[in-house]
Amino acid sequence: MLEEEVVKLLGTYIHLLKPHGQVIFITPQESGFRSDPTHIQFVDFTGLRRIARQSALLVVREFSFPFPRSFGRFFKYNEFISVSRRIE
Repeated sequence: MLEEEVVKLLGTYIHLLKPHGQVIFITPQESGFRSDPTHIQFVDFTGLRRIARQSALLVVREFSFPFPRSFGRFFKYNEFISVSRRIE
């Protein structure tokens, strides 16, 4: 999905999130992104912050999983994890 499509989709559901409820975003890092031709836009922590901000969410935690960020160029299953909560 493109960032604007994610924001639009979230907009239809965000009102269902309980106060201080959380949304967890998981996106592939470089190697994982390249491994799947259906991936159309690379979204890193910066992109995930933009999506959260546009969706009235506050980022509370970001991390690389399961290995440090530097592995993302080589290990297909390394992912960006971003946890955000609803802004009240």
